[in-house]
Formats: sequence, structure tokens, C-alpha cells
Amino acid sequence: GVCYRFGRFVQLNLAKALELFVQGSKAGYPEAQAQLGLMYRDGIGVERNLPRAVQLLSMAAQQGCANAQSSLGECYLYGLGVAENMRHAVALFGKAARNGGAVPPKGLGRLP
Repeated sequence: GVCYRFGRFVQLNLAKALELFVQGSKAGYPEAQAQLGLMYRDGIGVERNLPRAVQLLSMAAQQGCANAQSSLGECYLYGLGVAENMRHAVALFGKAARNGGAVPPKGLGRLP
């Protein structure tokens, strides 16, 4: 799905990426849930749906997916589909870092 989502090694195809991420998400793969959540959060290839994005990112984050933890942290940092909660954002960024993920640089400027 990621190859189709970003056009890596194949032609960019958001519909195919969406299809593959939905399949992976239904099968319980956290990275697929995270990628699908990001598509919903950012309205890429689908209509923007922040509650659905948070649901998918939360499912993946609970399974230890660093990408989802960091992305969900951004949701809490900026109030995207959830109430702004700096404390929860920081906790999620910490989990992401411990799991080998990167904290988004744009999020660091808002941290206390």
C-alpha cells in the first residue's frame, strides 16, 4: 500500500493504496491501520474524517506502532478529531520515540 500511496517503484494510485490499507486494517495490521488513519486524517484519497482517523490511529498505537503513536500525538497536539491535550501528546511522542519512531519536527515547537 505504501508504494501505491507515495508512488514508490510504482505509479501513484491512491485508490489501490486505500484498498490495500483497508484489507490490512481489517486483518489487524497496525501499520496498515496507521496509514489508513493518516489518509483519513489528511483527506488523501478519501474524504477527510477525523473521528475515523483517530479510531484507526488509536488501534495501531495500542499495538505499539510508532508511526501511529507519533501521528496520534499530532492529533492531540493540534486538536485534530480530539480535544487538544498536550500531556497526552507528549506521552504518545515518548512512546513513539521508545519504539523507534520519529517525533514530527513541527510538533516540537509546541511542546513545553
